[in-house]
Amino acid sequence: MPKKHFLCGQKDINRCIYKLEVNSKIWKPFYKQNTAIITFNTAALITGFSILFTLVVTVRLVYYSWAGFFLLRTPNKKFGSTGSYAPPVSVIICARNEAQNLQQNLPAVLKQEYPCFEVVVVDDASDDESVQILKEFQKKHAHLKVVAIFPPEKLTAGGKRQALQRGIAEARYPCLLLTDADCRPASNKWIALMAQQFSDNKQIVLGFGPYMATGSFLNNFIQYETLHTALQYFSFAFARLPYMGVGRNLAYTKPLFYDSGGFNGQMHLASGDDDLLVNRAATGSNTAIQIQPDSFCYSAAPAGWRAWFRQKARHAGAGKYYRREHVFLLSCLSVAHFLFYGMLIAAWLVPFANRQLWLFWLLAWLVQWLVFVLAGSKFNTKGMAAAPFYDVVYLLYYLAFAPFALTTKQVKWTR
Repeated sequence: MPKKHFLCGQKDINRCIYKLEVNSKIWKPFYKQNTAIITFNTAALITGFSILFTLVVTVRLVYYSWAGFFLLRTPNKKFGSTGSYAPPVSVIICARNEAQNLQQNLPAVLKQEYPCFEVVVVDDASDDESVQILKEFQKKHAHLKVVAIFPPEKLTAGGKRQALQRGIAEARYPCLLLTDADCRPASNKWIALMAQQFSDNKQIVLGFGPYMATGSFLNNFIQYETLHTALQYFSFAFARLPYMGVGRNLAYTKPLFYDSGGFNGQMHLASGDDDLLVNRAATGSNTAIQIQPDSFCYSAAPAGWRAWFRQKARHAGAGKYYRREHVFLLSCLSVAHFLFYGMLIAAWLVPFANRQLWLFWLLAWLVQWLVFVLAGSKFNTKGMAAAPFYDVVYLLYYLAFAPFALTTKQVKWTR
């Protein structure tokens, strides 16, 4: 069978040329149109990245500028005169199996130089030598009052709140000063400095509770995190937006506690006895701060990663019960913290940042570093020259810990 040759004649060639010309006329405009779309989308993407980059850096710059302004405007001179206002004070310490800490730290509280105060220690169903140690202290110090919660009385929920609520009920004086059994005042003027901040209009006093320095990497990071948190809640309070305090060094009045509802609606929570009460009761007009070094209360930091992680797990979750405006502001800072470094990485992948944006980012980074150096000096926290490094570590910790905090049951209070 003869083979068929598929050859194009002149008519076929002309037909092919015509189709190519038609296709060229059809596809060329389409190609140009899509090129314009691609160019437009790329330009829009770069513009969007630039706007987001600028917004994130602005949030960080404004916050740290305000924090720096707070540090410069708030004096923390060494103790001189406490002033004439010295209301009677009830110091409340809740202790559960804290025999060793009571032995070491309680004398520094009992020997404070203050005209009228009592120390109320609530023994929260301890099964160590706490009872015997407290009895020995009572023999020497008439102003020590011990309140006992026996095991049958212990609630299964509420954490520290039951003990603290009992201590407040038993307190003799309206001005309450709170600390923990593992905390030690920086000086014998601690009560005087905290109490002098009370007035007819000020019913809450926020203090600072740093950790003792040991020089390890974990301890340095804990020092940074503690300072980071303190700088945040102090600067917010300075802006008349108080949202939290720490129970290691916190004062408020007994009437304010009861008028605000106390721990009503919170007894099922294992943590937040300090910050949630402040978040509920504090206003811009009734809250004062005290950052003089002699007013600090020091405690030993967790010795290992597991102990520290357990402590953070116990404190996790309280923030979601803050007031909405506080949740919004703190969320903005957290998102800005993440994007501050995330956008930096994106800028290397997508060349949207020009020289001005890079300089803007560098300015915000420099302001942040200077603020932490100044804060380290104000709050007697060493090693803050390395704050930018710990800031990145803190971000990584936050990303790793946040899912755990949202999905894990709260750890019971043990002290």
